[in-house]
Amino acid sequence: LGKSLAATIAASVIFILVVSFGEIIPKTLGRRYSYRLAMAFYPFVNFFRILFAPIVFLVGLLVRLVEPLWKRKQEPDQVTEDELVEMVDTIEKEGLIDEKQGDLLRSAIQFADTDAFEVMTPRVDILFFNIEDDIFELLNNPETFTYSRIPVYEETVDNIIGILPTKYLYPYLISKKRFDIHDLLIDPLFVPHGKTISSIMKIFKETHQHIAIVIDEYGGTEGIVTLEDIIEEIVGEIWDENDEVEEPLVTISPDVYLVDGSMHIDDFFDYFECDYEKDSDYATVGGWCQDQLGRFGVVGDQFEFHRLRITVTTADEFTIEKIKVEVLSQIEEDE
Repeated sequence: LGKSLAATIAASVIFILVVSFGEIIPKTLGRRYSYRLAMAFYPFVNFFRILFAPIVFLVGLLVRLVEPLWKRKQEPDQVTEDELVEMVDTIEKEGLIDEKQGDLLRSAIQFADTDAFEVMTPRVDILFFNIEDDIFELLNNPETFTYSRIPVYEETVDNIIGILPTKYLYPYLISKKRFDIHDLLIDPLFVPHGKTISSIMKIFKETHQHIAIVIDEYGGTEGIVTLEDIIEEIVGEIWDENDEVEEPLVTISPDVYLVDGSMHIDDFFDYFECDYEKDSDYATVGGWCQDQLGRFGVVGDQFEFHRLRITVTTADEFTIEKIKVEVLSQIEEDE
């Protein structure tokens, strides 16, 4: 008991001395006499600074020489895109964010890796104007003013010579006066097939343009990508009064769906929660189906992929317009 009491007293005394002389008194004096103490100790501090300056310089030089070697060996501590998407999936499942917020975050994460051909409007769906045609045919076409900009070509759509903002046509729609369409054209902006939409966004910002012509590997016109296309890739579809709202996926019955061929392939596999490796330049469900078939699809074509049975229900000569998707049960899949 005596030794225990002595140890307790000693520890208490040491604690009081350390706190008093190591914390309370120095800090109290420092706050009260800060200026006078600083002036009093400055000569001593400056003396040791000069005395140890060569040593500090040599140590700093040695660190700068060794640091690049150490950094080169050090593994980069980076988070991959897949890991970020998994984090978003996890916090969404835990209820910290809702589905729409999760979709927005996933779109923002994948934004930098999305190429122009994945979001563009293909050439078969574009309204072009031939510079040799009568301009009043364009003015009298009711479809003309559903677009804000129309690509203008000479001889062939692979030779785009300008972009016509349709707002410039309104005065002539009323006056019916003849005019030179060349005066209304703005210079076209061209981007390659595989350019990322984040890069295109920067170009739009620098050039103040809102539309770019996507060029394929052979130099032909593959489609157009607009500022709206890029924004929709992040926030989802933006509908205006001229758009025909058609759902790309419709539920027919439990585990049976009708899917539009133009539905984006990533959205398709996200919906059915299927993993796939994308090794071709298709961006739509129709393109993926043709890739699986190895040819142009015809009505009645059928194949299975993982737990999905795909049947072509609507097709023309070159495109698959609609498919029926049946989600197979485990028993059917085993058979």
